[in-house]
Amino acid sequence: MNQISLPKELRTRLKMSQEAFARAVQKSVGSVRGYESGRRPPPQVLARMLVMAEHPSLKDLFIRIEKLASELYDAGPFIPPVFLPPQHMSGPEPDRVALHLQLDRILDSAPSEIRAALCETLRAYSMAASVSRARRTDL
Repeated sequence: MNQISLPKELRTRLKMSQEAFARAVQKSVGSVRGYESGRRPPPQVLARMLVMAEHPSLKDLFIRIEKLASELYDAGPFIPPVFLPPQHMSGPEPDRVALHLQLDRILDSAPSEIRAALCETLRAYSMAASVSRARRTDL
């Protein structure tokens, strides 16, 4: 199945009208018709589609949407714009917000082996950071 059909397939599998789907992706019905007939959905629409496709019964579609988003907008893993830091924030805080949103998404929807690997990595990093802090206070 090609990229052109992904918005329509998601909409159909969710049993949504074009109007309801347009509201869900925050675009006009005309835009939805365009996406369904081949126009490239912008990153924000793909991000909303990913959120809509997070149900276990839609896992195959989620993977295809994520792959399309990655191919269209980035060479690496796709990070939906809804998980990027707010543009009005500056300094280290937006990075923390984005990281928390990404971690929440992984912990809420990733397969158990990915969640376990992430938790193990975080535990190892936490231990290393504790050792590093202890060494600095000993100096």
